[in-house]
Amino acid sequence: MKEYLFNGDQKMEDLFYKKMLMTAPFGYAYHRIILDRNQNPVDYEFIEINEEFEKLTGLKAANILGKTVKTVLPDISDGEFDWIKHYGNVAINGERTEFEQYALPQDKWFSVQAYSSKKYFFSTIFIDITKRKQVENEKQQMQAELFHASKLATLGTLAAGVAHEINNPLAIIVGAVDIIEGRHENLEAQDLLKSTQMIRTAVDRISLIVKGLKTYARKDMENCIDVDAHAVINETLLFLRGVYKKENIEIKTKLDAPYFRICASKGKFQQVIVNLLNNAKDAFTNRRNGLIQIVTQTCDRYLVIEIIDNGVGIPADCLAKLFDPFFTTKAPGKGTGLGLSICQSIIESFGGEISVTSKTGTGSTFKIKLPIHQDK
Repeated sequence: MKEYLFNGDQKMEDLFYKKMLMTAPFGYAYHRIILDRNQNPVDYEFIEINEEFEKLTGLKAANILGKTVKTVLPDISDGEFDWIKHYGNVAINGERTEFEQYALPQDKWFSVQAYSSKKYFFSTIFIDITKRKQVENEKQQMQAELFHASKLATLGTLAAGVAHEINNPLAIIVGAVDIIEGRHENLEAQDLLKSTQMIRTAVDRISLIVKGLKTYARKDMENCIDVDAHAVINETLLFLRGVYKKENIEIKTKLDAPYFRICASKGKFQQVIVNLLNNAKDAFTNRRNGLIQIVTQTCDRYLVIEIIDNGVGIPADCLAKLFDPFFTTKAPGKGTGLGLSICQSIIESFGGEISVTSKTGTGSTFKIKLPIHQDK
């Protein structure tokens, strides 16, 4: 008797649960997985769907129940995501899963939950997140434009110094050409070779500076790749050192980290280095013999980069707000307050963190920690 009551209660509960799913405000579908002779999932059948599923996908129960997904949606396998294989793992192994995926046939983004309460069968719950994805994409585009605008603004402040850097090798070229033109009839082969070598060296120097500027100025790809952090730092200093030297600021490096490869966007990482160096440069207002040190070391699985200056330092009450958007300690008109906020966003997007310590009258240290890239 007790067993009969229990089974009856269970049946009522199942009916209630099924009714709840069929009238739910989210898309619901129940399927049977179809396997080939090697027990690999190759298709799945529509057994039940609710009204919300019809609204979300445009698929009507009368047209799809009892049919397979390949019959209903022949292009289901055209995208990069393998829906059948994914659902097959749920139906065969009983592994519940949740993911967000773009559905090519509907041109929509869905949040999907898939689970199985009976082998070879599975249920799916769909929620349309297309609008949310559109907002996220717009936000990413705006952020990318902001990052790029910040880069171009930095280039503007560097323009005079970079022009000075290019003028030096140009002067060497002009001098060597004057020697060749003025004495070409009496110029010995050895002297001619020396002059052409001077020209070649100067041209190479200009080429490297221009290449560095072009790399920095171009828009970045979002994808992170394997990056040699030491090489990026050295490339950046190639077109910055002379700018800082002109303002009596020396940049020293101690790149001792044995592991210095990171997973990052090269352009964005370079942007962080330039922003932090500019920040340090601004700390030398009314000071002579400024020194900026860039030090790297490996700590556990992280590359640690420290940018240390002996500038005026940052007041203690400003440290907690330093990475807030639009907060700046600079004089009006001399900073947007976005530089350090952008640095933090970039570093965190690489899976790292950035922090600062400072003492008024002594200087500041910005510390970046980034996961070391491990070859798989």
